[in-house]
Amino acid sequence: MKLSKVASLLSVAVLGVTLSACGNTKSSKENSSSKTMTSKVAAKKPQVLHDKFHVKKISSKTIYPKKEDWMKGPEGQRVTYLTSLQNIPNQTVHGMKLFNTQYTVIAMENLSSDNEYNSMQPDAKTVFPNNGDFPKSLTGKTIILLHLESDFQNNTSKPLNYDGFSGYAGGNFDWATDNGVQIDHSSLQVNDETNSLTVQPHKTVQDKSMDAILCYGNNVQDAYKKINSKHLTIKTAGVSTEDESQLGGIRTLKLNVK
Repeated sequence: MKLSKVASLLSVAVLGVTLSACGNTKSSKENSSSKTMTSKVAAKKPQVLHDKFHVKKISSKTIYPKKEDWMKGPEGQRVTYLTSLQNIPNQTVHGMKLFNTQYTVIAMENLSSDNEYNSMQPDAKTVFPNNGDFPKSLTGKTIILLHLESDFQNNTSKPLNYDGFSGYAGGNFDWATDNGVQIDHSSLQVNDETNSLTVQPHKTVQDKSMDAILCYGNNVQDAYKKINSKHLTIKTAGVSTEDESQLGGIRTLKLNVK
C-alpha cells in the first residue's frame, strides 16, 4: 500500500515502507503488486523517544509496520503508526470490484515549512475537535492523518465511475463519531483521489486513496489526546455509469482511529 498522496504533499525526500496486513487472506493475485507507504522528511532532529507511541523504531525496509512503530527521516521528521494496517472487506458492485482496501492512522511529526499542509484549503476544519481551526502554519507541528486506500477493477465492457470514499457532495454530514456528532466533511482537509474515479472496461486502477487530517498538535501526545472517539464512521459514495446513473455500492465504514 502506498501513501502516494502523502508523498506528494510532503515533497522532500522519500522513505519507503511496504505495508501488508498480518494474517492477510487475500489471493496471491490480489497481493501481486507491492504496496509501499511513503513519508517525507522535515527540519527538526527527533528527540530520544521513550513513550507509549514510539515503542519500536523501524526502517524503510520493514514489511509489516504495526501500531507503536515509528521511523525517522534524515532531517528529523518522524512517521508514527497509531494503528496497525487494517483490512476492509472486498466489495463488488455491478462489475466494479474494490479490493486490497486498507486503512491506517499515522502521526507525521515535525512538519517542514515547505510542505503543502501549510497552504491548505481556506477555512479547513479539523475532525477532532469537531469544527476546530488550524493554525496559520503547521511548521514543526504534528498532524494525525487517516489514510484509506483501495484498488479498483472494472470487469464490465463499459467505463464505470467510483464516486468517492469521502461520500457524496450533497451528503455533507455523512461522517460521525461514537458520541453521535455529525461532521460536515466538505469543510475538512480531505484529499480524495477516489472521487469521480473512472475505470475503463476490463482495467484495474491501483493505489487510489483518501487522506484526511484528523487533528494537529505540538507533538503526537498533544494531537492524540484531541481524538475523543474510538471510531470514525464514514458513509462512502458508490458506483455510477458514464451518464451518472447510480448503480449502488454506498456503504458505511466504521474505522478505528484510536
